[in-house]
This record gives sequence, C-alpha cells and structure tokens, in this order.
Amino acid sequence: MAARVVGTYKVKYVTISTNVSGVENREHRTWFVTPVCQEGACDVMVESHWRKPPSPRWRTEASFARGQYLLKRDEPKAYTCGDLYTIPAVISYGFGVTDMALVGGHWVATRIRGKLRSEGTRACGQGGRPEERRAISGTLVRSSISTGTPAAAIPSARRLSHLLPRSRFRR
Repeated sequence: MAARVVGTYKVKYVTISTNVSGVENREHRTWFVTPVCQEGACDVMVESHWRKPPSPRWRTEASFARGQYLLKRDEPKAYTCGDLYTIPAVISYGFGVTDMALVGGHWVATRIRGKLRSEGTRACGQGGRPEERRAISGTLVRSSISTGTPAAAIPSARRLSHLLPRSRFRR
C-alpha cells in the first residue's frame, strides 16, 4: 500500500553540509504536488515557491519507484562567484512518505521526508565547486482530494509509518 502524494505541502529545508558561505541553515518552501495518474501512488509534478518575495519557483516531474520519489533539476544561476559570474548547479532530490491518512477514500501522504544535494557545475577560482546537502521534511497543509475537511483536521496514521519503506536516496 502506497500513499498518494497530492496537495499543498509546507516543506522545511535544513542544511546538513555546505562549502558555500552565506547559506541559511533553515528555509521554508511551499510545494504544490499534482499526480500524473488518476489514482494511487505514481509520478508527480512538483512546483516549489519561496515564502520571501520575489518568489522564484521551479516546476519538474518526480519519478516514483520502490516507494521513493526522485527528481533532478538544473538551476542556471544557483551560486555567484563574487561579482564575476554565476555558477549553474544540478540539484537532486529524493523523498518518501513517512505519514499518511485516509482522505476521501484514498490514502494520502500527510508527511514527507528526504534529502537534496546541490552540486555546482564549475569552480569559483581555487575554491572548488560549490556543494550543499540538505534534509527536507514536508507537512500536508491542503489536500487536492475534495472532502470538505481541512488538512489540519485529518488524523495522521502514524501507527502505519513503520511499514513504509525507508529513504534509499544517499550520496
């Protein structure tokens, strides 16, 4: 049994390691997640928005396999090398469902957890290529499945969490 990842999630990013100066230790995003199939767990479209203006965003498809969602995206101006130039990065995400609830007759993910790795595609002088690793965790704030019940009122199925696959995303 796999829960459907669908709806709006508040996602927290926590820095695990980085060789980049000025990186915030904690950041928050809002993810809008839309499955590409009609029912069950499957690939999803993820659109991410920052809370702070301006609201840069990205949108890409996450593949579902063996209980995990994997996505990779290119960020053309991820880092700056002083005032000289910007450095693109490849950012890889892996996340899975850690909690679920029955919503409108469907199992829906109420919590997600995983990691991301950002790798600059070129070095900044002698400093090497920029790299970051972050833990990500998200909580459902609004389900796209219509039930008339706000996400905060959906009981979590924590007792089932131990049955879910653990994250296989490691680097």
